[in-house]
Amino acid sequence: MVKIIDVSGYQHAPDWAAIAREGYAAAICKSGDGIGSPDRTLSSHVDGARAAGLAIGTYHYLRIRHQRAQDARAQAREACAAWLAQGCELRPVVDVESMGNEAASTPEWSEAVVDFVDEVEAQTGHTPTIYTSRGEWRLTALTALGRCPLWLACYGSVATAPAPWHAYDAWQYTGTGTVAGVGPYDLSRATDEGYARLLARP
Repeated sequence: MVKIIDVSGYQHAPDWAAIAREGYAAAICKSGDGIGSPDRTLSSHVDGARAAGLAIGTYHYLRIRHQRAQDARAQAREACAAWLAQGCELRPVVDVESMGNEAASTPEWSEAVVDFVDEVEAQTGHTPTIYTSRGEWRLTALTALGRCPLWLACYGSVATAPAPWHAYDAWQYTGTGTVAGVGPYDLSRATDEGYARLLARP
């Protein structure tokens, strides 16, 4: 089982050496939110995690526009620039949640997510991982998105992937975890096979 931690500006100074000693293999660090809102802690998180021997990934919080033109491709270009600058070992991640996107319609969700995924593929040559939860995911009919690895948020005892996926690749099982007595952290786990699909391989 591969242990993964994700961090953002809410975690100011993680003890990366302690996190590594607890067996965490990868850190997925927030790179941005919407347009023009980079996470100012990205570089420090990446530097600390990499120095401790963790593999690195980045995630971008997707803002889905309601009743105006979608800018998901521009968001993806910002996300890809950050991902490329950090030399990540894991694929880029698009964070697809309801918070802040409640007003958007399902067609608006569809346009934004598809545009983001397509642009990441064009910019990096990698299909991004999608982070979401079963309760928030609306695009069950878009079978083409099943090509994206799934990082599933589910804080119950059993995690079930939404359509179009048949299984998840990584499971974020808590948003209030502790590592070496410190928290809260978002913590995930993946099988070796699932983790391999998260990697940015040629």
